[in-house]
Amino acid sequence: GGRSVSGAALTAQLRSWVRRGVCEPDVADSIAEVEAALCSAPNAAAASPDPDKSSGAAAGPSLAGPSLVGSPWVFVVLGAGAAMGPLETLLSLGADVVAVDLPRPDTWKRLQALAEKGCNGGSLTFPTDPLHGGDPGVDLLRDPLRLRDWLTNAVWPGRRLVLGSYAYLDSQAFVRVSLAMDLVVSQVLSARPDSALAYLCSPTDVFAVPRAAREASTENYSLGNPVEEEEEAGEGGTSGGGGGRR
Repeated sequence: GGRSVSGAALTAQLRSWVRRGVCEPDVADSIAEVEAALCSAPNAAAASPDPDKSSGAAAGPSLAGPSLVGSPWVFVVLGAGAAMGPLETLLSLGADVVAVDLPRPDTWKRLQALAEKGCNGGSLTFPTDPLHGGDPGVDLLRDPLRLRDWLTNAVWPGRRLVLGSYAYLDSQAFVRVSLAMDLVVSQVLSARPDSALAYLCSPTDVFAVPRAAREASTENYSLGNPVEEEEEAGEGGTSGGGGGRR
C-alpha cells in the first residue's frame, strides 16, 4: 500500500515528517541532498572502467530519471546476496558496484544474472577466490585481510568508495561476520579516507543522538499517540493514556 514520491511531493512529505516529529531535520536534509545529487548526475558512462569488472555486466539502456551513471562513487556491497541489501537498486540506477559474498556458485549465478539484466550503464566488480579455482566470491570470516588488501589497492583506484555492510548470518555467526565487516571497513577507510560508510540499520542498533533529539523524543512519548488512542477507543476499549511505546 506504499507509494513512491519525488520532487515537490518528496519535499512536502519530508517537511510533514519533521513537523510531526517522525524524523530529525538533518534526516530530511540528507534525503533531499541525495535526491538532488541523483537528479543532477550525468547520464554518461564513467571513463576508464576498472579492469576487474564483471565481463557479464553489460551496459543496459540509460535511465530517464535519477541515475548514478558517471558518479564519482563506487558502491562496495558486503553481503551482496542479502535479501534486504541494495544491490539490485544500485544496479538499476547505473552504479558501479563491487559485490562481495561467499564463493557459492548459486549465489553468483543469481548476482551475475541481476547484473546482466539490470546494469543501466554501470558495472559489477567482484573478487575471486584462489582456494576455489578462481571462482567469484570471498569468505569474510576466513579471508578478511585478503579482501581488505584487494579493496584498498586494486578496486577502482582514484574513485571514492561507499563501504556498505549488509552481510547476515544467524545467531552467534552474525556477531562474527559483523566483526569481520568492521575490520575490513575500518582498515579500508584508514587507507582510503575519502570513503563513506553505509549500513542496513535495525531496531537493535544503538546510536548517539543530540540532546535536542532526545528531549523531543521524550516530549513526543509523553504526549502519546492520538491515532493509536482513537483506534483503541473505536474498538470499544479505553485508552490507557500513554499511547506511545518504547
